[in-house]
Amino acid sequence: MVIVFDGECHFCSAWVRFVLRNDPNGRFRYAPRLSDAARRLLAPFGVTPDALGSIALIDGSTLVTRSDAVLRIFARLAFPWRLVSWLVVIPRPPRDVAYAWVARNRHRLSWRRTRCRLVGPDESDRFLR
Repeated sequence: MVIVFDGECHFCSAWVRFVLRNDPNGRFRYAPRLSDAARRLLAPFGVTPDALGSIALIDGSTLVTRSDAVLRIFARLAFPWRLVSWLVVIPRPPRDVAYAWVARNRHRLSWRRTRCRLVGPDESDRFLR
């Protein structure tokens, strides 16, 4: 499974760090939205990186976006975080309204950093370029 994320957004980068810490089985790989890897992975779906929001999940032959992507990611994290995936019982329209609000405001919600976090040697194979 590959998480496509906005590599220029500190909020999205914080999300990736959170997933890295809580993905003990190393199920996820990561591709910054504007990378060549993301372009290659999204091409079969007829989607360009610019058309994506802040987070998308490629799960086999399926592209999952918006709140569905976030909840599917939570479902595969360590306990107790996988419990958040139960929010899937809320109908998609209200979940996507909340997702859209966070996505629209993600730059304001993020902590200002002067430097991006560097990928450690034990994580580098999980990031696609």
